Amino acid sequence: NRYYFNSMGMKKNSKFTVGFTLIELLIVIVVLSILGVVAVQLFSSVLQGTNKAQVIVEVKQNGQFLSDTLERKVRGATDATVNLDIITLTTPAGTEVIQFIPPCNGCNPKTNGKITINGASVTSTDAVTGVDVTTTTFSLLPIVEGLPKVIQVDITLNQGVSASTRRDFQANIKLTNTYSLRTY
Repeated sequence: NRYYFNSMGMKKNSKFTVGFTLIELLIVIVVLSILGVVAVQLFSSVLQGTNKAQVIVEVKQNGQFLSDTLERKVRGATDATVNLDIITLTTPAGTEVIQFIPPCNGCNPKTNGKITINGASVTSTDAVTGVDVTTTTFSLLPIVEGLPKVIQVDITLNQGVSASTRRDFQANIKLTNTYSLRTY
C-alpha cells in the first residue's frame, strides 16, 4: 500500500498516486517541442512563398507596363531608327527617344538599370522594391517593301539591385516583343 498526506497533514492509504512521473512529463515536453518545430517550419514556408510571389508579381507588373508603354509609343510613330540601346521615334508631336540605361552596381548607392523615354524612367527605379533592367536588345527587323517597320525588343528584368539576395526570393523575367509602326 502507498501512503500520502492530504492538505491537513493526515496520512491516508491509497492504491493510486496523484501526479505525473518524470518520464510522462518528458514525453509531453518532447511531443510539444516537435509540434512547435513543425509549426515554425510551416509558417516559415508560407512566408517564403508569399514573399517570392510578391517579388515575381512586382517584376511582372513592371514588365507588362513597360511592354504596353513601348507598344503605344512605337505604334504612334511614323518613323523609327535603332542604334544599339536607343530607339528614336518620329511622331506627329516630335521626336521621342527610348533608351536603356544599365545598372550601376559599383555606385553608392547601387542603382537599377532602367528604360527611359525622353529621360523619364518607365520602370520602377527603387533599388529594393523596384526592378532592375539588366539587358536589352533593340533591333529593327528587315524591312519588307510595302509593310511598316518592325522593332524587336528583348529585355531581361530582375528584382531591384538592393533587394534580398536569398535564392528563394529571386525573380528573373525575359520579355521578347515585336512592335510595328502604323504608317498609314
